[in-house]
Amino acid sequence: MVAEADFICHPTVSFQCLHVSPPNIQPDFFDMSQPGTAAPLSVDLSRRESALSCSTSLQISRACEALTRKFVPKIRSGSHTDIGPRSSNEDEHIMIDDLCTHLGSPYSWSEPSSFYAVFDGHGGPGAAAFMKNNTMKIFFEDAELPQTSDIDETFLQALESSHRRSYLQADLALADELTVDSYCGTTALTVLVLGRHLLVANAGDCRAVLCRKGNAIQLSQDHRPCCQVERKRVEDLGGTIEYGYLNGELAVTRALGDWYMKLPVGSASPLTAEPEFQLTTLTEDDEFLIIACDGIWDVMSNEEAVRLVREELRYHNDPQECARELSNQALMRDTGDNVTAIVVCFSSAERKDSVSCQRPRLRFCMSEEARAKLRKLMEEISEKKQPFYWWGFASGSDENDVVIIGGGPGGYVAAIKAAQLGLKTTCIEKRGALGGTCLNVGCIPSKALLHSSHMYHEAKHSFAHHGVKVASVEVDLPAMMNQKDKAVGNLTKGIEGLFKKNKVTYVKGYGKFISPSEVSVDTIDGGNTTVKGKHIIVATGSDVKNLPGITIDEERIVSSTGALALKEVPKKLVVIGAGYIGLEMGSVWGRLGSEVTVVEFAADIVPSMDGEVRKQFQRSLEKQKMKFMLKTKVVSVDTTGNGVKLTLEPAAGGDQTTVEADVVLVSAGRVPFTGGLQLEKIGVETDKGGRILVNERFATNVPGVYAIGDVIPGPMLAHKAEEDGVACVEYIAGKEGHVDYDLVPGVCYTHPEVASVGKTEEQVKALGVEYRVGKFPFMANSRAKAIDDAEGVVKILAEKESDKILGVHIMAPNAGELIHEAVLALHYGASSEDIARTCHAHPTMSEALKEAAMATYDKPIHI
Repeated sequence: MVAEADFICHPTVSFQCLHVSPPNIQPDFFDMSQPGTAAPLSVDLSRRESALSCSTSLQISRACEALTRKFVPKIRSGSHTDIGPRSSNEDEHIMIDDLCTHLGSPYSWSEPSSFYAVFDGHGGPGAAAFMKNNTMKIFFEDAELPQTSDIDETFLQALESSHRRSYLQADLALADELTVDSYCGTTALTVLVLGRHLLVANAGDCRAVLCRKGNAIQLSQDHRPCCQVERKRVEDLGGTIEYGYLNGELAVTRALGDWYMKLPVGSASPLTAEPEFQLTTLTEDDEFLIIACDGIWDVMSNEEAVRLVREELRYHNDPQECARELSNQALMRDTGDNVTAIVVCFSSAERKDSVSCQRPRLRFCMSEEARAKLRKLMEEISEKKQPFYWWGFASGSDENDVVIIGGGPGGYVAAIKAAQLGLKTTCIEKRGALGGTCLNVGCIPSKALLHSSHMYHEAKHSFAHHGVKVASVEVDLPAMMNQKDKAVGNLTKGIEGLFKKNKVTYVKGYGKFISPSEVSVDTIDGGNTTVKGKHIIVATGSDVKNLPGITIDEERIVSSTGALALKEVPKKLVVIGAGYIGLEMGSVWGRLGSEVTVVEFAADIVPSMDGEVRKQFQRSLEKQKMKFMLKTKVVSVDTTGNGVKLTLEPAAGGDQTTVEADVVLVSAGRVPFTGGLQLEKIGVETDKGGRILVNERFATNVPGVYAIGDVIPGPMLAHKAEEDGVACVEYIAGKEGHVDYDLVPGVCYTHPEVASVGKTEEQVKALGVEYRVGKFPFMANSRAKAIDDAEGVVKILAEKESDKILGVHIMAPNAGELIHEAVLALHYGASSEDIARTCHAHPTMSEALKEAAMATYDKPIHI
């Protein structure tokens, strides 16, 4: 019965209708598609209107009318936009919860009203910006709106006609080249809420999705060349679809602007600004509406978006956070566009005369004892004596299968893996943000700054050589720091999302042992709780190693954490320690203009690196104007009025010298972090360095207590901690875990990068093994020469008799990516001939690995 359809739509829209058959109010979905042909655009809007207004039939369902006549949604909304991977933001949006108040006294409809719009620009931000600035004037202030306060069928018909004229008027305004360039355009989707009536108008591929009883209902049609209705309309008007694009140029078939495809004005054009409409009658079953540009929908389905928002609303009931999480999820899924989302929540405003048309709800009877317990629990929550858990409230009586102290790479990976194995899991993290040192103040922010500083250095020193002339290149340090923080924020949010997805309970606080099966948590909100577990894993990571007599203030004398947040580029930077972290941070600030000096007590930089590669690496850094003072001891570091003064002396003893700097970075290594855990209370054994002693199954000497990551012996690397975490919970779950510590790759993320796996030449010699060496320079690699970035070498060590690979060392622009072929080769006991006889794509940097393998067992081709 189409006459009783709840969803009303312009005849050209393909949509789903709800067929309501009283008295059993159950939705019956059926398809209602009537392809139509848009008339040519005319400058005369009145004539255009008469040609198009063929009276869209607005059929309101009488059954739903009876059920919903007292329902008026109480609106609240939130939005979020992000530039994403693009260099500029071409998205705009409008969000007005109280339209009448916004417009002023002439607008006094009988029902509350709201207005929302999203604009997704292309060819530049001009068209979307114009729409954001002029929509209210075009759609309301200058529009011929119905002169009545009564919202009835006649009013809604007139409102649709007014909105259609407004879309076309806005399109004509964009035809003026003084407004925007003719190659600039935007898609548009507007939503007007009048009482229980929701009118959606759309031209393009933005989308509105309604959540009704948890179901996702799309209220707009994506106007893309792949849509059969749109394809027919385009072809009927003489247009073509080439490789999925309108006339081989545009990814949408309806848009405002883009007048280079519509001229002359008034001619029939396959690209039209004609909107399609859908009118919906809201009911109490409608929970919220998602309005978003295609940066969201390119990587998320309607159902995924609705499910995500429902979960977020249960968690914090904030549409702003829901919109932010939608954007974050799209970014995590590698959307290629800007992202903009609006979430509009509906809830019924209370009315004294409301009459319930629904069946009575089941009421639960509670004993006085139960009521008293519930009342006490609510009081504790309100006083913040008990922390909030994502998947309900956990009390001391709730025993977990696994409790993990620490939410860094080892801890959070262990938590997710444990949950995936069916174990009830809680993770305790003191920082208030997951990811640990690596994600928050280590690996990720440092790589963000390394990349940004490298781009600046390339623009200043290399672009001209490639034929790219840049008039002026300047460092915008606040923007650089903002990009770093944005990357960190997106990733920490992503881990929180993974916790929710896998139902890991997350407690924000500082944990300490009460017993081998109980952890007391001082929560970050000032409360305290006890978490019980059959198995407790310590994954608290490591901390900066302090040097005697040096006080780190994170302003002039900084750790790696402070070096990631300097407010200005220091003129002179001294780095104490020539390890991976010190060289990486020295590279960042050196590229940005600092004079960098590295002081190292040992005779060499990065002592764990292969000696031959290390020497070549040091020469490369010296060419980048990094100075080294090796075999040098730091006697004292003192702040002065203008900076910092260091007193130095030879490591073997001798005359002291002084060096002055604006900032000193202390990067002398890291130590396991176990402070405050009360390990001694339960008898957990540690070595002299404070590392927790474990067996091959990561179990400590105390039954039920385990440790992983930086707090146990082994390399202090995030990826090693992740492997520990997976193997540990596999053992706990009764499975077999495994980590091969001889095959943990190490990478120094300077430029060029240095990566290695397996034995160094010095280690092979010490073992007394007969071996062969194969080397291949990137100067002979075609891809490296083509991009003019050919500094580096691949070095392979293989056993002489068996040809089994013993170690691989790479110095190259992307050595950290190239090394994993070598890791896999060592894992499976491959020979150098195995790699040499494996076909590698040409031209690629990885061909250097193939050539080095050829040089190991035979002869290379290209040298």
